[in-house]
Amino acid sequence: MEGGKRPAGENPKGRENATDFDFVAARQIPKPTNVLESTGHLVKGCLGGGILGIHEAYMKAGLWTSFVFTLIFGVYITYCVHERALRASESDAQRALRLENLRVNAAETRSFESSEQQKVRLETNRISTNQARSSETTEQRETRLQNVLISTARSRRTLHADFNLGAFHCDSNNDYSLHPSAVIRKMGKICTYCSALEFKNETPGMCCACGKVKLPELHLPPEPLLTLLSADDYAVVIRADKRPVGQHERQFNAPTKDEVAIVIVGEEFESRDIILHRRSGDVQQVYEPLRSYDGLQYPILFCREDGYHFNIKMRNPQTDEETNKKTSTMNYYSYRLMIRQDAENHLLKCRQLFHQYIVDMYAKIETERLPYI
Repeated sequence: MEGGKRPAGENPKGRENATDFDFVAARQIPKPTNVLESTGHLVKGCLGGGILGIHEAYMKAGLWTSFVFTLIFGVYITYCVHERALRASESDAQRALRLENLRVNAAETRSFESSEQQKVRLETNRISTNQARSSETTEQRETRLQNVLISTARSRRTLHADFNLGAFHCDSNNDYSLHPSAVIRKMGKICTYCSALEFKNETPGMCCACGKVKLPELHLPPEPLLTLLSADDYAVVIRADKRPVGQHERQFNAPTKDEVAIVIVGEEFESRDIILHRRSGDVQQVYEPLRSYDGLQYPILFCREDGYHFNIKMRNPQTDEETNKKTSTMNYYSYRLMIRQDAENHLLKCRQLFHQYIVDMYAKIETERLPYI
C-alpha cells in the first residue's frame, strides 16, 4: 500500500469478511470538541445518511450524546402517540375548540411575520403541497378534486344567497360563514366557573353570574326517549287526524304551525292563569313559581325533577357556600340553556318543543320581575 492508501478490494487489518461498518470504523473520525458539535453530527447523519450515516454519526457524536438523542427521540414518539390517542377520544365540541385555538394562534403568529418570512412560509407550503399531490393515487386525486368542486359550489351559492327572511328559511346546503356580510365565530371562550362555552364578545357571567349560580345537572330522559333524541335514525310519526279518547273532536295531536310565539298585551306583565287538569277530572289553578311547574308543563323535558323556585340560593364563588341571596329566574334559565364541556344538555335537542319552552320561560321571567324585586 503506497502513500497510506488502501488498494481497491483490500479490507482493513487484513480481514476477509469486513463489512461496510468496518470500513466506517477504520476511518479517521475527528472527535467532537463540544456537545453542540456532537449533536450536530448526530442529527446530520440521521437525516441524510441512511443506516451508514446513522452509524457514522453515532461514532462521531460519542456514546453519551447518542444516548441523550435516543432518549429525546423516544420521548417525542411517546408524546405523538399520546396526542393521537387524545384526538381520537375528543368530542366534536372539544375538536372544534382545539381547531379554533390553533387558528387564532396561527393568525397571531402570522401577524408578526416579516415579508421575507412570509415568502419563505408560502414557498415551503407550496413545495409541501406539490410533493403531497405528486404522491397521491388516481382515486385520491379524484376525491380531492370532487371535494374542491363541492366547496366551490357552496361558496358561490352562499355569496349569491338572498338573506331576506333567511332566519326563517335556513338552507343547510349554504355555508353562511363564507358570506362577507356574515360574521360567525366559534364558541372559543370557556367559563372558568361552570365550563360553559361562550362566544368571544358575549357578556361575562351570562351563564352563571361569575360562579354565583350553581345548579345540579339535569336528569337524562329514560329510554327509549334518550335514544330518539340522540340518534338520527328515528322519526316520530304523529297522526293529525287522531284524537285522544274522550276529548273534543276538534282537538288534534299534530302542531299546525312551525313557529312558536306569545303575545303579551301592554307594558305591565300580570300573572298568568295556569290551570292544572287532574286525572280525576278536577281543575286547580297553579302559579308559575311552583317548583313542579316545569315538570308538569313539559314532562318530556323534565322527568321526575323540579324546576325553578324561590328557595334556590346563590353561592359564594370563592368558598362555594350558599349565601342569603336568591337566584332569579333570569339567572336560573340562563344557566340551564348553556352548552357545557363534558356535559349533556338534552333540552337543546328537542327542537320545536325547546322553542316553546324558551318562549314560555321568557314570559315567566317578565311576569316575575316585580315580585322578585
